[in-house]
Amino acid sequence: MYNLVMKEVWVIAPDKPSGDAFNKVLNDLGIKTVIDYPKIAPRVIGDQMNSDPQVQNDLAQAIKKAYDSGLTDLVIACNTLQLWLDKALNLIPEIKIKVWTTFEAVEETYPNCWWLGTKVLCKEIKGKFKILDENLQDLTQEIIWRTKAVYGADVTTALKNIEKIDDKKLLGIKVKELKSNLIDKKNVVLGCTELPMVMEGINPAEIVGEIILKKNFL
Repeated sequence: MYNLVMKEVWVIAPDKPSGDAFNKVLNDLGIKTVIDYPKIAPRVIGDQMNSDPQVQNDLAQAIKKAYDSGLTDLVIACNTLQLWLDKALNLIPEIKIKVWTTFEAVEETYPNCWWLGTKVLCKEIKGKFKILDENLQDLTQEIIWRTKAVYGADVTTALKNIEKIDDKKLLGIKVKELKSNLIDKKNVVLGCTELPMVMEGINPAEIVGEIILKKNFL
C-alpha cells in the first residue's frame, strides 16, 4: 500500500524482548528502523511510579543519541516511559526531533477505547481512555511482570508477592482470567509492550506505525 521510500525511524527499546516485538511490528508494516537498547532506570517499582529523576535523564540521553545519529523520527517501545517524555525533552531544548507517541496515535484512531497497561500509566491517563476496575488493573500489572520474567526481561523491581513469576503456565492462566473479563468490552488496547506478546487486542505499535506511514506519505 505504501510503496514510497521512507526515512528510517529510531526505536528506543528499554526492554529488549518487548522492544524487539514492537520493532518487528513496524518492520512488518514496511517501516525501516534503527533500534537502540539504552539503559533506562526502572519506570515502575512494584506498582508505583519511580520518582527518581534518573528516568527522565536516561530518556533524554537516549533521545539525544537518536538525534545525533541524524534521524528525525523516533518512537519509544514502552508506553509507560512516554510519561517522562516532556520532562526529558525539557532537558534537551536544543534538540528538534519528532517523537511519535502511542498515546496520540491511539487517541486519533480509537478515541473511546479501553486501555490496558501498568497501574502507573493507567492512573495518569484516566479520563483520556477507559480504564479497568482496580482488581482487573492489579491482574493486568501482574501479567506484565510475569511476561517480563518469562521472556527474560528485568524483574528486579517487580511486585514481591508474585509467586513463580517466571512460570509460563501460570502466566497463561492469568491471561485467560483477564481475557474472560474483557468479553463485553470493545476496542481493547494492549497499552503495555509486553501485553501483545501474550494476548490478542489492539497493538499500539501497529497504530503508531500506520499513523507514521499515513502522515509521511499522504
